[in-house]
Amino acid sequence: YGLYVIDEADQEAHGFGYAAPTIPSRQPDWQEAFVDRAIRLVERDKNHPSVIIWSLGNETGYGPNHDAMASWIRAADPTRPIHYERAGEAPVVDIVSVMYPDITMLAEEGAKDDPRPFFMCEYAHAMGNGPGNLKEYWDTIYAHDRLLGGCVWEWADHGIRQRTADGTPWFAYGGDFEDDPNDGNFCLDGLVSPDRVPHPCMRELKHVYAPVRVEAVDLKRGHVTIINRHNFCALNHLHCRWQLRQDDRVLQEGTLAPLEIQAGGGKDMALPYRLAAGEPGAEYWLNLSFVQA
Repeated sequence: YGLYVIDEADQEAHGFGYAAPTIPSRQPDWQEAFVDRAIRLVERDKNHPSVIIWSLGNETGYGPNHDAMASWIRAADPTRPIHYERAGEAPVVDIVSVMYPDITMLAEEGAKDDPRPFFMCEYAHAMGNGPGNLKEYWDTIYAHDRLLGGCVWEWADHGIRQRTADGTPWFAYGGDFEDDPNDGNFCLDGLVSPDRVPHPCMRELKHVYAPVRVEAVDLKRGHVTIINRHNFCALNHLHCRWQLRQDDRVLQEGTLAPLEIQAGGGKDMALPYRLAAGEPGAEYWLNLSFVQA
């Protein structure tokens, strides 16, 4: 699939809070344990080419023990950048990161002169009827070179299949086992259900992540720009199918030849349709889809 992996140390202690002087990341007695997590992470996974970034952990405040982790990692593997969200803009990180910024803050970060990329290690929470604003986030990301993108929390709901007395299946979560305390349904915050059936938000995510984008130039004359968002491959493995529709009726349709558009590039294209005078009250649509050649 071409996955880029941020490999993260098994390091989380947010139950202690983030800023108190007594948090583990600021205690010398904990430094050896912190560095041990970094050593085991890197030694285990250093030969996986999909791993492109090391992360010092998640939600453990920030302190000298993280600096010690980063120091060991840089000596052992200078080839990969280091990420840690709670460090903010501290010099220890090669990538500046936050969780859940709004669109205004994201645009402000994109405009900054910091040479380090800006990353949202979590930006969309896929719980209930979320996430939302995906198009707005990605319009902003593509508008600023500094913005690296972000990760959705999270992939899958963590429910456990149970069955009622008549055999009907359902998914149990916190509190369904007479367990107390529990996090309620807070483990059901994925893009797919526990049995991997996609939730509706996957449709929007698929659309904003699509590797091909079309922008209108002059639709009355059939002019569009097709943009290749792939990092490496051209679009000659795809055909573009187009349809001109009046309400639910296809007026004209066709297929363009394979698209010779290089990675990261764009090309103005002319679709060979003729737009007649419109009928009052009718809606007209130009639909484009991309299929394997």
